[in-house]
Amino acid sequence: IKFMGRKKTCCLFLSLSSLGFLLILILDLSEDYKNIILFGTRFAISALYSTIGTFTLETYPTPARALGYGINQTTSKIIPVITPVFIELFPTGIFWGYFAVNFTSLILVIFVLEETIAKPLKEVIEEEEKDLQENIICEIEKSKSQISSG
Repeated sequence: IKFMGRKKTCCLFLSLSSLGFLLILILDLSEDYKNIILFGTRFAISALYSTIGTFTLETYPTPARALGYGINQTTSKIIPVITPVFIELFPTGIFWGYFAVNFTSLILVIFVLEETIAKPLKEVIEEEEKDLQENIICEIEKSKSQISSG
C-alpha cells in the first residue's frame, strides 16, 4: 500500500477480482480451473478489503471517521452473510452481480476518490467542504476556459 498508494492498489485488486468474475462467466472451464480462478479472485477480494479499510480511515475527516468506518465495516459484514442465499437462488447471477459491483467500484475509485498517500488527515469537516468548493470552482473555471477557447 505504501509503495503504490491507496488508489492504485484499490484499482489493481478491483481489476483482478473483476477479471476473475468475468473469466468464470465467459469461459467454459473445468471445475479445477474454475477453482483456481476463484481462489485467485478470493485473494484479490481479501487484499482489497484490507486496502479499503486503510483508505476509508484516511478519507473521512476526524469527526466523521468512526461513523464512516463503522458503515464500511457493517456493509462489508452483511454481504457475506446473505451471499449464500443468492448463490442458491441465482447460481450464475451472483457472479454477474459481483462483477457489476466490482466494475462500478473501479470506475468510482478512478474518477471520484482522491489519493490519500502522503496527505495529512482532515481534522474538521469544514476543511473537507472548503476543498470541495475549491475543486468545484476550478472545474467551473476550466469549463469556462474550454468554452471560450473552443
